[in-house]
Amino acid sequence: MDKYNQKSRGRPKKYKTPAQLRRAVEGYFGEISTVLPVADEHGKPLHNVNGELITRLAYAVPPSIQGLCLHLGITERTWGNYSDDEMFEEICEDAKLRVKAYLMEQLNVRDRPQGIIFNLQNNYEMKEKRETGVNIQHSMSLSEMRDLILSESAEMREDDAED
Repeated sequence: MDKYNQKSRGRPKKYKTPAQLRRAVEGYFGEISTVLPVADEHGKPLHNVNGELITRLAYAVPPSIQGLCLHLGITERTWGNYSDDEMFEEICEDAKLRVKAYLMEQLNVRDRPQGIIFNLQNNYEMKEKRETGVNIQHSMSLSEMRDLILSESAEMREDDAED
């Protein structure tokens, strides 16, 4: 039996169409957010070069995939299944991007962003980029390369200890 004729396993999808899932996802973000005008230091609303009021999206509750799943009445595993389904993939990517954008914004406003950094590195595939200043020459011997790597590694540990 091919995959199109085999019997369905498990419970049927709660959101059968992309439109249903999109409405539910929009409902989540709509319930926890508001649009606020951007003001200058005197409280005067700012306008862009086209004369339109500049606004920003503000969240009363931090958005998260877990919060979204609770709102949708599904598990994270089920959310993963929707994410893997080509029909729903774009909606899931958009929701993930919204949460990631919120976290990125929080990096700029939080005094202690370690938790945000951890979340981005472990859940959003963001990695810290480090410049080592190592320029390995092809003509180096293995022992010279090893010494250079050990030296750079020690410097990195010292830098981490200072932070």
